[in-house]
Amino acid sequence: MKIKGTICCASMLLLTYWAGGQQVGVGTNNPSERLDVNGNLNIRGQLKLNGQAGLPGQVLQVGGSGLQEWTSALGYKNRSEYFFDGNFTVPTGVHEIGIIAVGGGGGGAKGGGGAGGSLCFVKVKVAPGNSFSFSVATLARGAINENSIGESGKLTQVNGPAGLSISALGGFPGEPNMPGEGRTGVMLGDSIIYREAQGGRNGEPTTETYMQRLSNEFVTARQYGNGGASLLPPYSVQQGTFFSFNSATLANLTMNYGNSGRQGNDGSGGAGGNMSNGRWGGAGDAGRVIFLW
Repeated sequence: MKIKGTICCASMLLLTYWAGGQQVGVGTNNPSERLDVNGNLNIRGQLKLNGQAGLPGQVLQVGGSGLQEWTSALGYKNRSEYFFDGNFTVPTGVHEIGIIAVGGGGGGAKGGGGAGGSLCFVKVKVAPGNSFSFSVATLARGAINENSIGESGKLTQVNGPAGLSISALGGFPGEPNMPGEGRTGVMLGDSIIYREAQGGRNGEPTTETYMQRLSNEFVTARQYGNGGASLLPPYSVQQGTFFSFNSATLANLTMNYGNSGRQGNDGSGGAGGNMSNGRWGGAGDAGRVIFLW
């Protein structure tokens, strides 16, 4: 037998209690939950989930398991970074992970820098013990001579359960007459609950400027293009070679070789122009895979 009663207070707020179903309604005669409030809710104490209040910096969200949980507002607490091919196993108690995949940069050439690799970021629903395999982009060589093309940036690939496939494409290389262009990545799979793709940054073109050095001497200055910047902090850039010479006699005045950046597995594009190793372009940087939970 159900007992229905009402309490009317000064604010005309209706509180209904169903003893049989043990449901309480505030402002409603038909509560659908243990506590069903029709209107604003003001809490003067802590909001707890399963008896636990959130820690400083945490927010309440629905996790990969579909249940509410306290989690850090600033992001994931743990991370593992990989610079070589390998596997990752989801730790105990983890039901959602983030994955960052960075493709390799394209090699530089006479016409400019290679493009940087693309970046893919996904949030994925997982179960403890799920396994992910991945292959990380390796270095892409720069142009071997003045008239050749650099090597295309390599692919970083991540595969996992439920058809998960992440392909962070490498950047296009520099060519004798033009820099490389960036590409975007591809992310597929039913377990993905959030995805974001950033295309690799284009390499910069080679430029020439003309100036008068002395009353009877004119100089040509050539700045070979920088490689496309990486998409991971600190967003490193490989600087192209600077070269200046006497426009009349072609005598060399200044030669500052380009650099190959940090080579820190961040996907930056290779620098353009003469390198100290005899090539006509810097190597495109390798990629990286990062797991967050």
